Formats: sequence, C-alpha cells, structure tokens
Amino acid sequence: MAAEGKTCGGCGACCKLPAIRELSKPAHQTCSNYVTGQGCSIYEQRPGSCRAFECGYLQNPELNDDWRPDRAGFLLYFAPGPRLVVETDLETPDTWRQEPYLSQLREWSNRSRPSPVEVVVRTGDHLTMIFPEGEITLGKDTGRAIVSGYRGVGERRRPFAEFAKPLAWTL
Repeated sequence: MAAEGKTCGGCGACCKLPAIRELSKPAHQTCSNYVTGQGCSIYEQRPGSCRAFECGYLQNPELNDDWRPDRAGFLLYFAPGPRLVVETDLETPDTWRQEPYLSQLREWSNRSRPSPVEVVVRTGDHLTMIFPEGEITLGKDTGRAIVSGYRGVGERRRPFAEFAKPLAWTL
C-alpha cells in the first residue's frame, strides 16, 4: 500500500529493472506489458511476483519526489534479512552515490539503529554493500548469501561483507 499522496505515475521502474520470472522478463528490460504513461496493461492478471512487489519509495512517506525511481535512477525494495536493495538503472548506475541519496543510504545502513538493515546496491549482476563508513564492493553476485557486519574490537572495528562460503559436505 502506498503512502498517502504517492502514486506510481508514469514511473515504470518496477516494470523495467527487476527480472520477472513468470513472464520470462530479464532484468533491465522493460516488460512488454508496460504501456508508457499508463502502467501495466495486464494489471488485474499480473503475476504473483508483481503483486507481491512493494516499492520502497511508495511505502516510505518521508521520501520526497527526488526518490521516485524514475527520477532517482534506482528502485528501492526490501529483501529478507532485512536487507534494503538499491536496484540501479544501468543507464544511470551511479546516481545512488550522489546527494541526497548516499548520506541517507549510509544512515539507513547504521547497524546501531533500533531497526538496522543491510543496504546493498545491485548494479546489473554486481553488488556493493553500504556501511556508514563507506562501501564494500562484493563483485559479481554468486547467488550465495551475503555475510556482513563488523570485525575487531573498539576503534579497530571494521565493516566487512562477503559471500558465504559454500557448505562442505562429508559422507
């Protein structure tokens, strides 16, 4: 459900950026069912993943129109973890590094907050984890879980992010 006063308008970022398995739509290609300026032409019959999708901009009443995905150049959504995903448009892959975005993303990534979240930027198949102190480039998505947090003691605590090691099976 969208925050009061917010609508998709002619955005369409959710019809372009994520892959939609049920429609065999690859990421970063506009869905064939999207009609510019009107939205989804199969809205009432749209697949489950489209029905379940919740746009972070629409959900958060505190985000102004600068954060609307078609203006920001990226789409925000939550994944399990909790993890906030910043799905960039490959035509504008670095807008998240600009203000007001970067400082807000770093603030959200602060794990000492009451409701901490991991913030990960997805640019195509490459991932970057954001921390208040900076970013850690994970590289190409391996499909494995991401493990992140802090290592060390006191002032020597440093952020880390890495793909989980594959399980070793023994018989």
